[in-house]
Amino acid sequence: MNTNYSIRIKKILQDKNLSVLDFCKFIGLNSPGTIHKLIQDNRKPSTKTVDRILGAFPEYTKDWLLYGVEAKEEVHSDDLTVTAQQVISYFEKKQKEIENKFYEQGVSALHTLTNKVDDEARIVKDMGDHVNYNLNNVQDRLTLMEGYVILLEKDAQKFVKEMEGLKFKLNN
Repeated sequence: MNTNYSIRIKKILQDKNLSVLDFCKFIGLNSPGTIHKLIQDNRKPSTKTVDRILGAFPEYTKDWLLYGVEAKEEVHSDDLTVTAQQVISYFEKKQKEIENKFYEQGVSALHTLTNKVDDEARIVKDMGDHVNYNLNNVQDRLTLMEGYVILLEKDAQKFVKEMEGLKFKLNN
């Protein structure tokens, strides 16, 4: 029984061409800390982590992941011709390539969309900052206008009084 857990986790990473961070995202972990500790300290994964890994990668077995025990084949190699074995191997390899490509394209699309969301958030923030600046500027201008209107009103009242006084003088 082989208890070198880190080798088998590294094998999955290598087989799937994944970084630890992408592996964590794929199995539903938010942080790579758990997987880094499993690899660095050769820790036994928790039942929950094993279930996550096997759920994401059903081609691996619990016995292999925990103990390094390969699953027994139901079909004996003696029962297949060499050509049939080659065809099966070819299709298994192609299936893994397609799964990896599908995963890579999905991750790439997610990264692209995440970057677009981040770009739009920055634009909206900049626009918000600009709007706040403009609102403050408009408020300052309105305050100035209010002062001018008050002065204009006082000057107009003074002018009206002077005109009434002049009219009074002219009539008398």
